[in-house]
Amino acid sequence: MQTTKQIFESVLTTPQKAQLYNSTVVPSVIYIMGNLYPDEKRASTLKKCRDIDKEVRKVLVKNNIKWKTTSNDHVYLPISKGGIGLKSIEVETEIQMVRKGIYIRSHTEMKEAEEKYLALQRGEWRNPLSDQEFVMDKYECPEIRYDTQNIRKNCSLLKKHIETTFLGQLQEGWARNMNYGRIFTKEEDIEIPASLSPLMDGWRFSLLHSAAEEQIHGLGCIPGRQKNCRKGCNKTETAYHVSSACITRAYTTRHDYAVHWILKTLLKSLGAPEAIGTNLQFGKATLNVDFEGKRKVEIRAGMKLLTEKRLHHNKPDIFIHLWNPEEILILEVSVAHLQNYRLQEKIKKSRYAINSCSHVDHQNVGEISRDLNLVGELQSLYNCPVHLGIFVIGCFGEIVATDEHKHFKKLLSRIGVTNLDMKILINKCSYSVAVSTSNIILKHLGS
Repeated sequence: MQTTKQIFESVLTTPQKAQLYNSTVVPSVIYIMGNLYPDEKRASTLKKCRDIDKEVRKVLVKNNIKWKTTSNDHVYLPISKGGIGLKSIEVETEIQMVRKGIYIRSHTEMKEAEEKYLALQRGEWRNPLSDQEFVMDKYECPEIRYDTQNIRKNCSLLKKHIETTFLGQLQEGWARNMNYGRIFTKEEDIEIPASLSPLMDGWRFSLLHSAAEEQIHGLGCIPGRQKNCRKGCNKTETAYHVSSACITRAYTTRHDYAVHWILKTLLKSLGAPEAIGTNLQFGKATLNVDFEGKRKVEIRAGMKLLTEKRLHHNKPDIFIHLWNPEEILILEVSVAHLQNYRLQEKIKKSRYAINSCSHVDHQNVGEISRDLNLVGELQSLYNCPVHLGIFVIGCFGEIVATDEHKHFKKLLSRIGVTNLDMKILINKCSYSVAVSTSNIILKHLGS
C-alpha cells in the first residue's frame, strides 16, 4: 500500500494517478495473488483482493479523490463513462486466472500438467483449471476452442467479455444507487473532456463527482435535513439547484466562457486579422467585426439583430454572415444539467427556428406553436440560406453527441474549422464550464 499512497498523494491529476496505479500496482498485486497463495481456498484469495480494493478506496477518500458518501461503482468506471478509471484488483485477478487456464489447456508442452490438474479437480482440489472454470461460469463466458494458435485470441476474447460484463454490472449499480448515474448510463455517446484535462485539479474532480451524485454536505444530501436555497429562491437547496437552477450572475460568466472559445476558434479558422483575436480578452463574449479573410465575414456576438418585425428572441449568441457563397450562421450556446440537456436544445431551437415572438422557456416549450422566427426573418431579409447551430454543454463538463451537437460540428466544419480545432474547442469549453461550476458551488457554500 505504500506505493499506492505515494501515487495518490502526488501532484498528478486524477486520471494520471489512475493510469499510474493501473500500470504499476495492479500488475504487482495480481502476480502475488496468482502465485503466492496456491494452498488457500479460491474464495479466500478473492476476499483478499476485495480487501485490497477497499483499502485503496480508503486512500482515495483520505486524499480527497473520492468522498465517503459517493458511489463505489464510479471508482472503477472508465473516465469516459463518468468514473475515476481505477482497475479492480479482484476482476484483474480473475482475468489472470482465465489466462492461466487457457495457457495450460492450449499449450502442447502443458499436457502432462493439465492431466495432473484435472486429477486434482476430480478430487475437488483447487487448481488453475478449476479457477478458470469458476470465473468463466461467474461471467457466463462463451465456449472457446483450445489450441496453441488461438491462445492470444482466446485470452483477448474472454478478457474483453469479462470487462464488458463487469462494466455493465458497475453501470447497473451506479444507475440503481444514483440518479445521475441513471441519467449518465442512458446516454450512448457521452464524454467528459474536462476530466481528462491536465489542468483539472484533483479536488475539483472530486467536488464535481460529488455534486453530480448529490453528495455534498450542506446541499441537501442528508434526507430530512433539506432546506430552501440561501439565495432566497424558495427552492430546495441541492447540488442540482446550485449548479444549474439558482439565481446567480455566475451562470452568465460560465456561459460566456464557452462563447468566447467559439469566437476564438471562428476567428482563427476564418483567417481574421491577428489583432482582432488578440483584443478579444478571455471571457469576453461580445464582438462586432467585419474582415476579409478566407471569405468576407461579418460577426456579431451578444447583440440584438434588427428585423422587419419586432421579435422577442432576437439576440443570438453569435451571428455570422459570410459571402462567396452568401450564407448566415446563428450559433446558440447553453450550459445545462445533464437531465435537461435535450430540453435546452429544444428551447433554443424553438426560440430561433419556430417562434421568436413569444417568450419560450422550460415551462411552455412543449406548447409553443409556429410563428415568426429569427431564422425565417433573416432568410427574407438577406435572401440567403440561414443555418441554426446549437451547442449545449453539461454543467459538469459533459458533452453528449446528440443530433443537434453533430449538426453544430458540421456547420463549423463547413466554414473551415478542422477536426483538431473542433476537438480543442470542445475540450476548452468543457473544462471552462466544469471549473466555473466548481467555483459556483464553493462560492455558494461560503455565502
